[in-house]
Amino acid sequence: MKNLSFKLLLICIFFNIAQINYAQTTADGTFRLRQTAEKSIKINSNTKAANFLRASAILSELKPLISKVGFQVFNFENKNYEYKEGLFLKQGQFCKIFVEQEAIDKLKKAPLTYASEVSKNFDEIIYPLVAKWFGTPQIPTELNLPDNDIYIFLTTIKGQFSEGYVAGYFDHRDLETKTGNRKPVLFMNLTGNESDNTNLKTNAFYRRLVHEFQHLTNYTLRKALNMPEQERWLDEGYSMFAEYIYSGCVGDDTKKIPPAPHLEKYLNEPNIDIVNNSETAWFKEPDLYKQYGGSFMFVAYLVEKYGGDSDILQQFFLKELVKKRDPGIAGIEHMLICLDKSFSNLLFDFNLALTVDD
Repeated sequence: MKNLSFKLLLICIFFNIAQINYAQTTADGTFRLRQTAEKSIKINSNTKAANFLRASAILSELKPLISKVGFQVFNFENKNYEYKEGLFLKQGQFCKIFVEQEAIDKLKKAPLTYASEVSKNFDEIIYPLVAKWFGTPQIPTELNLPDNDIYIFLTTIKGQFSEGYVAGYFDHRDLETKTGNRKPVLFMNLTGNESDNTNLKTNAFYRRLVHEFQHLTNYTLRKALNMPEQERWLDEGYSMFAEYIYSGCVGDDTKKIPPAPHLEKYLNEPNIDIVNNSETAWFKEPDLYKQYGGSFMFVAYLVEKYGGDSDILQQFFLKELVKKRDPGIAGIEHMLICLDKSFSNLLFDFNLALTVDD
């Protein structure tokens, strides 16, 4: 097997699982909203105040602790959008940081200090990492934005589910011209997220930030190429893999920490259909975390087994896979067409590798 063997990969993963101890678990946000968005949702898009404040991010020079921009934030409890004002804090190289005016007291540090840490992490680690492994986000030109910055809105997201709270999400409607926020936004929940130590591999805030940024990047790349949206199981596998490689970029060493408790639950009970995209599998325990863990492990196996002997080769492999026109199984089979290997064969090899190495 190329590069680090899958057996050694498993050993590293099993060793590092024991180091993970998240105080709270998180519920799916991006795809839960995407599923709901197909149904009727009230959107506060017609009021003059809402339109003015959304446009202010484009028309005005943003001033820290002074400028305000309006955001539509999804309420996962009543399944409607709520209008919130965001106070501008920081302009980064690739991002703009805002905080909900009424949630500033939830920050554990001074607002500008906190925003500087988030901006530095996003600009220097998260954005370059996602660009190398998955591609550069393609922001629709019809939005008429002055730049391609990613808006990071620190807010409170309402919604508590049996499997946990919503730590963050990306809303695909924000990239449309008639609805949504009309700009690329990553919504990050200030309730329940820990972000004090930016150098901690298991920092839930930054792992969620890179997770949601992969979703945004994947969606914009496929939208720009006029391709169908990626299937949930594979897109979530990509985002979990993004968390995994992110952990190798922070801390005192290059060890990678797998997603928890997702992987542990999958390895303890791997009797699931990895390619299942149903709401039952992804939005409800006990299956949800196993689905995440299985999708992550499969993507890690795919990159390790077929990506090549170096990070550069594996990054090229993954970026090409992300851009395959056909989503899900068909895209993977097309990527490996030269090997004359069907997805069924690939899945058999994957399960065999897990069994033998176990």
